[in-house]
Amino acid sequence: MIRHARAVFMVTAVILGLPGCSPDANPSSTPASPPPNTTAVASPTTEPTPQPSPTDRHVDPIRVDWEWQQLGVAPLLEWSAASSVFDGRYLVDQARSTRRSTFVVDTADGSVVVRHRVADVEAGWIPHQAFLSDPWLIVTEANTIDRGGSLRAYRYDLRSGEHERLDTLEGFPEPGLSWSVANGLAVFDTKHLDRLVDCLVTADIETLEWRERWCGPTLKLVDWPRPGPDGTVTFRLQDEPVPEAEPCVRLFRLSLADDEEPVELPLQELCKAFSGAGGPDWTAWSEVGLRAEFIGRSKGFAQLPDGTILSLGRVQTGTITACGDWVYWQDDVAARSSERLYRWRPGREAEIVFETPVNSLLGTQQCANGWLTVVVADEGATETTYAALPPD
Repeated sequence: MIRHARAVFMVTAVILGLPGCSPDANPSSTPASPPPNTTAVASPTTEPTPQPSPTDRHVDPIRVDWEWQQLGVAPLLEWSAASSVFDGRYLVDQARSTRRSTFVVDTADGSVVVRHRVADVEAGWIPHQAFLSDPWLIVTEANTIDRGGSLRAYRYDLRSGEHERLDTLEGFPEPGLSWSVANGLAVFDTKHLDRLVDCLVTADIETLEWRERWCGPTLKLVDWPRPGPDGTVTFRLQDEPVPEAEPCVRLFRLSLADDEEPVELPLQELCKAFSGAGGPDWTAWSEVGLRAEFIGRSKGFAQLPDGTILSLGRVQTGTITACGDWVYWQDDVAARSSERLYRWRPGREAEIVFETPVNSLLGTQQCANGWLTVVVADEGATETTYAALPPD
């Protein structure tokens, strides 16, 4: 059975090359001890738990027609460093290398409401991530020179264009490189160097009230937090890097509504996790051996509330994304030199919602307000098109 999903293409050429403004760039510092409202939560066992094998059930995707509405394209300046997100009204365009800037367009009237430009690019700072949570925009900058993982975070008010830098606010935890935003919350990691632990923090974007939700065991890294639409967050726990050693990487899912312990996901190969995401009645993740021949390809799995584990098949590493009630992922079609976007949720067949033209590239998707946004590069690598799939 064929289902139809409508895609909306947003014009981004109008915001290329606009002059930007440089926010304050005071250096952040590491707090000597956790702020007073820190709540430490007990760590899980440090040893991975053996998990049951999946059933022979798997999802078989059907093709779904994507009705294109191409409103415009943008010149391709830096494909590998471009990203975009759309929430039904605001469109974010971020370029990380050449322009070093982030722009936000109000598609209701075409006005540019935010121009964020990195001030000191010579010191190694570049745009890192951008998240929409109407009426707010979160922009982060990362330092490519500092191997310690320095990060700056800014909150913009889309109504006024005013902004403030979060990582220098008094009492605010020093943020790590792993950020995500959903349901009005920013979720990120922070390090306590005095205790040699990583912790997971949530911050209300409106009030900036924050809480330390969970701390990992000593000398373990907490990263890749991915909040889901059901009030949970899926995150990764891995060993500190050791030369010539393959780290153990595991996945956990934590409810943000209570103080319960995080639940470990049932990996099919111990310590081979890469990333995961959770929905209302499913949890999905990908697994890849870090010494695999091609790390870009993973095996995808999903677990239902009754414990049933399904195979999603092959997944491009790092593309598992929760948006609305669906889990999305990508994979390439070697015979056609193209890439596909898939989605699935319990009670529905898996769907191929998009396939690029031959020799075209599909960027990593992002979700905001139920809208899924992807970036597509043409065959000649001269243009990019920004596509948004509305909530379903």
